[in-house]
Amino acid sequence: MLDFDHAEMSAILVEKWKFPENLINCIRNHHNLHEMEDPPLLERVIFVANQVAKSLDQDQDGHQLSMIEPMPDHIHQWLGMTLEEVPESISDLPTELVKAEAFLTL
Repeated sequence: MLDFDHAEMSAILVEKWKFPENLINCIRNHHNLHEMEDPPLLERVIFVANQVAKSLDQDQDGHQLSMIEPMPDHIHQWLGMTLEEVPESISDLPTELVKAEAFLTL
């Protein structure tokens, strides 16, 4: 088996493509926030967005398709809400999801 995951592989690629260092680190660390005492803002945002996307990833019967990672306590404190509350707090989420889907089909 490979000795790295998608986060590390993606970080290696974007590093080769000369992306900014903070973005490389964010990509590399977005699953490791439980190991970080005070992660940078970008890592926090990407972690939460990734988990929200996973929570919305369901089949036609409503079964969860992606494993949602537990939110580290320091991220929960920073966010001020549970992961389940995040989509509810975005009033125009359905509209934004349609826009994102349209963008991905370009």
